[in-house]
Amino acid sequence: MVFIEGMTFTVNWLLHNNGDCPVLDHLESLGSSNPSFQASAIDVLKKLREGKYHKMPYTKSLEGKIAKGILEGRVMGRSSNQLARYPFIYLPNRQVVLLYGFTKKEGKAPPKFVEKAKLYKELIENGGLKYEEIDFTIFQ
Repeated sequence: MVFIEGMTFTVNWLLHNNGDCPVLDHLESLGSSNPSFQASAIDVLKKLREGKYHKMPYTKSLEGKIAKGILEGRVMGRSSNQLARYPFIYLPNRQVVLLYGFTKKEGKAPPKFVEKAKLYKELIENGGLKYEEIDFTIFQ
C-alpha cells in the first residue's frame, strides 16, 4: 500500500464471536495500572486514522517476513522499558483492524504473539472473526 499525505483510514478493532474485544481489554488494563500510558496508547491508535502516521515511530512491520501483512502500532511509555504493541492488518477500502494489544519491554515480539496475530489475520480474511469501528469517544 502506498501512503499519500492526507490519506485517511477507518480504525477498527477485532471482536471475538462472544463479543470480547482484546484491544479494549488491553486498554482497560493499562487504564487501571497506568492511566497516562493508556492515554498515550489511545492517542497513537487515533493517529492511525491518518496515513502520515503509518511509519516509525508509530508503526512497524511485525517481525518482517515471518508475519507478512501484519504491522504493529507502537506506544512508548514514559520509562524507556515500556512499549505497548497493537498488531494490525489492512483491509480494502482503507480499513485498519487492530487485532489485540500487549505490553513488552523491548525486542522482538514473542513467537506466541506473532502466531496469534497470524491466526487472527487469517480468521478475519476468511470471515471467521468480525471487527467494528472504534468509537474513541468512549475514552473521554
